[in-house]
Amino acid sequence: MTGEWGSAYRELTPEAEEIFRLVSVLALPDVDVALVAAVAAISEMDTRQALDELYARCC
Repeated sequence: MTGEWGSAYRELTPEAEEIFRLVSVLALPDVDVALVAAVAAISEMDTRQALDELYARCC
């Protein structure tokens, strides 16, 4: 990754990096916390925190 996204990606926690990669390959218009948690094999609470982090970085 280059530019602004590359810089933001490097600042993510490992959990948020994993969620970012997983969500990008799901190719769904919307994602559900439970679905992402199941795919990532982590708790819904940890998934929510990672998604919140991603949202804070990109929006």
